[in-house]
Amino acid sequence: MTASPKPTKTPAPQRLTTPLRTKTVDAGAAPFDVTIWAEDMLQDCRSHAYGAPVIAFLTSHPCGETRRQLLTLPLNGKEVGVSIIQTSFEGSSPDDPYDNAHQFSELVKRDGTGNINDLVREGKILPRGPVAIPATAAFAVLGQDSGVGIFEFWYTAGPTPKNAPELTALADVLFLNTYS
Repeated sequence: MTASPKPTKTPAPQRLTTPLRTKTVDAGAAPFDVTIWAEDMLQDCRSHAYGAPVIAFLTSHPCGETRRQLLTLPLNGKEVGVSIIQTSFEGSSPDDPYDNAHQFSELVKRDGTGNINDLVREGKILPRGPVAIPATAAFAVLGQDSGVGIFEFWYTAGPTPKNAPELTALADVLFLNTYS
């Protein structure tokens, strides 16, 4: 029997004031700049997870190195906050090397199952906007091969319509870009 991970202690919220860097994303005919405010790498995402189903999955199927980022980008004259979590999973067999990534993607798409903590949940707050990701934020989970990308998008000023299509469409653009 494996011991349950200790709950992650939430640090005091920290309003960020200085970006780490700005990177141009090639979005075809309309490239745009993203501003990276915070990022980290996790070796053990289970200890930064919540929800019994997700913790149980990560106990049985440890994730690979996990990169979390918090950034902003412009969209139609508004600023959008973005949380990105990118991780990977080994397959259960050589015959199905991507099964665990697919299972994890499907799990976190379901309501009430949990997730890996994003940087906002762990106390990093964008310079403008809410101190928590709004419940109406746009949410997307994308996968390719053994990789899984979890995205949340919200407007830093004004309301964010629940799963606004213009925001969820950003996941496809951001998934294959890196912001090193």
